[in-house]
Formats: sequence, C-alpha cells, structure tokens
Amino acid sequence: MKFTGVSAAVMVVVLSASGCSREGEAPTPAGTPANPTQPKSPAPIPPAAPPPSTVGPSGGPASSSGSDAAVPAVDSVLAKPGLSVGDAAPDAELVDVNGKSVRLATLYKEGPVVVTFYRGEWCPFCNQALAGWESKLPELKAAGATIVAITPEKPLSAAKTTEKNALTYSVLTDPTQAAAKSFKVHFVMDEATKTKYEGYGLDLAAANASGTWELPAPGTFLIVPDGRGGGTVKYAFADWDYKKRADPDVVIAAVKEHGAGK
Repeated sequence: MKFTGVSAAVMVVVLSASGCSREGEAPTPAGTPANPTQPKSPAPIPPAAPPPSTVGPSGGPASSSGSDAAVPAVDSVLAKPGLSVGDAAPDAELVDVNGKSVRLATLYKEGPVVVTFYRGEWCPFCNQALAGWESKLPELKAAGATIVAITPEKPLSAAKTTEKNALTYSVLTDPTQAAAKSFKVHFVMDEATKTKYEGYGLDLAAANASGTWELPAPGTFLIVPDGRGGGTVKYAFADWDYKKRADPDVVIAAVKEHGAGK
C-alpha cells in the first residue's frame, strides 16, 4: 500500500501525541525527567494494559472528577507546552510511512499547515482525535488547508495507524523527536511511570523510532507561509492533559481567518 504526501494546497499540521493509550491501555505519563533508555533488542508493539479510566496521567489512580492534568517532565520545564502565535515555524526531518524522508519546512511552502502530534497506534485518545480530523477533511480543504500528523512511532506502526483509522492525510514519523522538541511539546517519561508502563506490557522504547521513552503532548498548530520559504504560527493549542485536544472547528475557523497569507 502506497501513501502519498500532503496536498499542495494549504496545509494544517496537527500535533497530537501526548498521554494517550489504546482502549485498555495506560494513559500519558507525568513526573520527573528520566534519561532515555535504549532497548537491548526490538520488541513488538505492547499488548493491552489497564483501561485509562483506572490509571491517572502519572500512572496512578485516575481522579474521581475524570480530569487528570498530566504535567510531565519536559526539556525546559515549561509550565505550558507548545509554541505561541507569532513564532516562526520550525523545520525537522521526518519520515513517511514508506520510509521516505520529508522536510517539514517544505510543507509550509505549499500553504497554511495544521501539525498533530500523537503518541502511537496504541493510544485510543490519539486514534479518536486522528479519526475526528479525517471526518473534518472536506471542511478543512474547503477552507483551503490540509493536515499532517506527526508521531514518534516507527513508520510501520504509523502505517497501521493510518489504515486502522482510514486516514487519507499524511502521517509522518519524528525519528529523533526533533519536531516535538522544536514545537516544545516533547517530554521524557519519568522512571516511576516507565516502570508501571512496563508492568502493563508497554515498551515505548521498542515502539518509538528513536528507541527512547519520550513522547509529545497533544498540540495543534496552524502554520501559514511567511513568504520567505518558512512559516509562522497563526493558531496554537497544546496541553499536558492528554484528554484535551484542539477543536477542529476552531482550527478551521482560524484557517479561514489566517489562511492564504491573510
């Protein structure tokens, strides 16, 4: 199966990678930073773990209110993740589901772009958000934009995510977590949460292309061409709480307001 790149019209890159997990698996972690761990040998995508309703963002019990705000350890100890409106859009080298290298900056030249970071094929909240964007594609394209999702998982798993959710937009792997770091949504899982995930049978180092226990927070950014070969952030959403995601309708409204160089 061959997957093509993003459209040449306007592009929206949605980043949705923070605390998700497949139904029956553990949610987004939180806590103190931990050094990335390189696996001794590759392992398959981990099986199901306890459902997210029974485990909080740090691996502990979920709150009775059901609103667990995950505040994981991040590179710069940010109180709030993500770039801000007006920031220059960063570049990064990504890989598509066929193993082909894609420069993120080349997407900006084709028009406004929304980027989504998601954790992996094993993450139910991520899958729900990705499918939600697929249902909004007609409206997004009518507004003059397209979308691309960015993930730390390996290209083969990204292909499975694409197929499982019947996605017709591009999904790209962030092999070194460079994009997540540049968009300021990157964090390293703490040792206590890592141990709990391993107890659930989840091996993120084996699932991630970087071979590390690192993930992105959910984030959605509208990038509009700046006329100089780069892009500028015109809409930004990011939150450490893995249950909070950008509303596609709000993003589409931003495309109509700021798209095509407005």
